[in-house]
Amino acid sequence: MGSALLPSFLRLVSIVSLVGLALAACNPIKREDPRLDFTKILPEELRAQQVERLDTDNDGHLEWVLFYQYDVIEGQTGRRFSPIAAVVYNADVPQGRKEPPVIYPYPLRPPDEDYLGENRCQVRMADAITTNDGPEVVVESIDANGLITDAAIFTWRVDEEAGAGSRGYKCLGFFRTRGQIGISTDLVVVQERTDERSQLAVRRVYRPQNGSYLDEHDQLRPPVESSVEFAFGKPKDVTNSPYPEKIVLAFYKDINTDAALDYLSQAGRERLVRGKLDTGSPWPRSRIDKALVRELRYVPPIPGSSETGVSVRVSFKSTTGEESEVVELTWVLVREKGLWKMDRSYRPSKPAQESGGGEKK
Repeated sequence: MGSALLPSFLRLVSIVSLVGLALAACNPIKREDPRLDFTKILPEELRAQQVERLDTDNDGHLEWVLFYQYDVIEGQTGRRFSPIAAVVYNADVPQGRKEPPVIYPYPLRPPDEDYLGENRCQVRMADAITTNDGPEVVVESIDANGLITDAAIFTWRVDEEAGAGSRGYKCLGFFRTRGQIGISTDLVVVQERTDERSQLAVRRVYRPQNGSYLDEHDQLRPPVESSVEFAFGKPKDVTNSPYPEKIVLAFYKDINTDAALDYLSQAGRERLVRGKLDTGSPWPRSRIDKALVRELRYVPPIPGSSETGVSVRVSFKSTTGEESEVVELTWVLVREKGLWKMDRSYRPSKPAQESGGGEKK
């Protein structure tokens, strides 16, 4: 009797087991992801952005670079412009000992604990300063137009090199602009937009000294070169520009080429051929490597006027490496066939020509 019931009992157990498996499949047990996720360890006041894997200390192992927002501003605009910071998580293992590592955070801090950017940040390793050992950590903030507006350079320092017996990442350069920044080997170029009609920018060139772009007080060293430039490049047909100041700047950009003649009036070209046109250069155009317009001043001409003035402070570099002094002179432009053309120039010792409007720099 008992043995006759055994198969039915087994069938019952099997059915119960199958039902249990089906229920488990419908309601799986939730378990926390055991993998390391640095975006989930921040306090709620901080908003994680992304994690990048790079060998930031040149030890042959990849670290975790975590970008996050702080002082978070709510709303779509706030999320876009909340300040961004970064921290490097390093798996520290005692030298010569095979033990589980300690994951330790090392912040990437610019001078004065400034933020790294307000938009999207990216990080890369680059040989930014060749006098230092190994590549540096370069952090760049990119705006909605794809332009780099903030940039910082860091290097890993150990023990006494970082000061106070500590170790961490030391900032070697920090740059910010409303224009764009370019970082290459031993060179940083910063363009700062100006607030005027001509879409111009002040271009500043920096080079490192003693392995850093910062001085002993963590302040940015002065630029080695500064000039006025077109913020987004010279217009394709700048000779048709309604702005006389653009004509003058384009002339100095092309001063050592035949294109320079296109910006001159008929009388101006004749003066240039006779050597009677004062460009400010101590050398003939054939010996000029480049001109640096240090300052550009102009008075918007009165509508309908046929003559106006643009003042410049300009210096020159020769093809043999010589540098001239900064010269100040004023260009008189005239309308020729409806276009502004550079006609003649004079030094400030001569009386300046009057024109209406407000002065622009």
